[in-house]
Amino acid sequence: MQNKIIDENLIQNVISDSVEHQKEFIQIAEKIIYGALSSFHQFDNSDRDDLLQNIFLKLFEKNKRRIKMWNKKAKFSTYLYMITTNQALDYIESKYFRQRLAND
Repeated sequence: MQNKIIDENLIQNVISDSVEHQKEFIQIAEKIIYGALSSFHQFDNSDRDDLLQNIFLKLFEKNKRRIKMWNKKAKFSTYLYMITTNQALDYIESKYFRQRLAND
């Protein structure tokens, strides 16, 4: 089976509201996001699932503004890693996460 990537053509179809392409995008992006989150050992599965959902909400909010901000000179996966890492670091700095760590 060929590894699928998120390319400019797929992004254009996602922006054009193609449900089929959005499903494909989500399947590919989910693997990339979980891969990026795997380096954060302080997260449990629940944290990873919450972050995954928040990242997809961020990508698709405001008419897919975050997806449209992608610079085509770079791979989309690199852009997705950046978004994921920033979201994870924000989560670590959040009051909720700090409180939960203190309670544990």
